[in-house]
Amino acid sequence: MTVGAVVAILASLLRWVRSGAVSRSSYQILGLVHRLGFAPDGPVRIAVKAWPLMPLTITAAVVAAWWGWRLAAVVLGLTGGLYAGILGGLVAAAAPASGEVGVSNAPAATAVGAAVVVVGSLLCVFVREPCRDVDSR
Repeated sequence: MTVGAVVAILASLLRWVRSGAVSRSSYQILGLVHRLGFAPDGPVRIAVKAWPLMPLTITAAVVAAWWGWRLAAVVLGLTGGLYAGILGGLVAAAAPASGEVGVSNAPAATAVGAAVVVVGSLLCVFVREPCRDVDSR
């Protein structure tokens, strides 16, 4: 889960799309989508504006898993992981109509990292590690 979180977050910082001579990260792309008004009101607008919270959500899921807070790890991991995975997958699958626009491998890497976070979150439900008491030796 930790490795997936690192991959998803770092890949979200890389350049996702190239248009002409300019390359943009996921944060720049979604900021541009918001500013240009391509995100209508409702859930799409909320999803676009909430993208900067994705790293925080995934990081909080990993920390919750480390501390043994299973429910928080599952909820946060599924929320952040599915969000990053779906968006990364959609951008990675987009076929540019022009040679002036290109999609890098970063969205796919984000989706793969997010998938690992989702699997790790689900494992928090099913895998239980026994408590280790330091004084029990």
